[in-house]
Amino acid sequence: MEFGEQARRRGIEFRVVPASAVVWSHPVLLTGILRNLVRNALDYTPRGGSVFVACRSRGSEAHIEVRDNGVGIAPGELVKIFDAFHRADSSRADGLGLGLFIVQRAAQLLGHRIEVRSALGRGSCFTVVGQRPFFDPASCGRRSRREPSNAMLPA
Repeated sequence: MEFGEQARRRGIEFRVVPASAVVWSHPVLLTGILRNLVRNALDYTPRGGSVFVACRSRGSEAHIEVRDNGVGIAPGELVKIFDAFHRADSSRADGLGLGLFIVQRAAQLLGHRIEVRSALGRGSCFTVVGQRPFFDPASCGRRSRREPSNAMLPA
């Protein structure tokens, strides 16, 4: 992703953990979701903080996590963060408060879900949960008939 230089200039450690997991998704929409989540993580993480992106396979699901140790989200705000035009920090003048609303809608369109864990003052973890494609072990890595072409994004 294109965020390495931005993170370096802001004094934030940014790391994408390589993974071989594959998620059944639309590459452009999923990339847009992840860009938005990473941008938010960088925006709400102070100098000296860190942002990590990682993917884990869990059964039939792929969990793509964007974790930071930034300002976090107050418990009362968590239920509102996906609302259109909602801004947890109204003192910030950038953006319209649509980013997480778009993330949620795109995830729903793709059949994914978004999970959030956050602690005020300790950071947040946003997880995109999508289905992993079915691979028949007898096919020795060939795609199954269920898989549409151009529908997978290495995570």
